[in-house]
Amino acid sequence: MDINSYEVVLTDTAKEELEEIYEYISENLSEISAANRLMDKIEKSLFRLEQNPYACVEVYIRPHKDKYRKLVIDNYIVLYEVDEKYKQVVVYRIVSRRMDYLMIIED
Repeated sequence: MDINSYEVVLTDTAKEELEEIYEYISENLSEISAANRLMDKIEKSLFRLEQNPYACVEVYIRPHKDKYRKLVIDNYIVLYEVDEKYKQVVVYRIVSRRMDYLMIIED
């Protein structure tokens, strides 16, 4: 990791959601290759955040309060914050675009 890059850190919730996405696609839909392709795509997208964490649009959950960034990958939304103090990109949630992610993140 070079001096200008950030470390991408997934919360336990984000890790669980990633596992659930993989299991749903590979087991329920019987599409293991599609699940693997999606995981590769998510991994590559998160890797790009190491170099450019501010590339994605800001999302305000509550006016003038919580500010996240939103990365869209196919049918999924990654919600994260950039922590300048620790040079980290903290991924909080990875959810389906069909879900009301604004309500989910408040929980």
